[in-house]
Amino acid sequence: GSEMCKETDNTKLLRIYGGTKIYPTNFNIDTWKLEDGEVIQYPWDTYYDQIESVVIGEGITDIGVDRYGRAFEQCTNLRSVKLPNSLEHIGAMTFARCTSLQNISLPPNLYYIGGNAFYGCTSLGNFTLPPNLYYIGMQAFCECTGLTHMTFPSSVRSICANAFMNCVNLTEVTFPED
Repeated sequence: GSEMCKETDNTKLLRIYGGTKIYPTNFNIDTWKLEDGEVIQYPWDTYYDQIESVVIGEGITDIGVDRYGRAFEQCTNLRSVKLPNSLEHIGAMTFARCTSLQNISLPPNLYYIGGNAFYGCTSLGNFTLPPNLYYIGMQAFCECTGLTHMTFPSSVRSICANAFMNCVNLTEVTFPED
């Protein structure tokens, strides 16, 4: 389920809970296709431009699926996201163009960041890549101009094309020595 509420500081918060995967409401898991053509729909679509904060409940392992991610795409007022430790997979374009997103803490079990997952998150500051991260998709952090340094864990096996393209302030990158 999901609910929109206001925090004590008047922040508009979206809470998501229950189940293990966040898929579009019109996604058919049996056919692996959208039921309404190519228009992706989520329960919060009618107020996505009002969301300032998101808390995703423990137990959820996946946000989006393959190219049907886009769960919070263009939530331009979204400033913070709290992800559960159970999260393993962030789908394509999940937080793309969330231009106000400033900080995110990626959980330790996360192993997959899909293509364009954080594309154009221009306010996103530095964060730590989780120790079990295996895959970073194409253009995953493209145009994240707030990034200045990045340290990769030894678990990373695939960094796809242009993953950090146009991150013009990214001046320090560290890879493990092993």
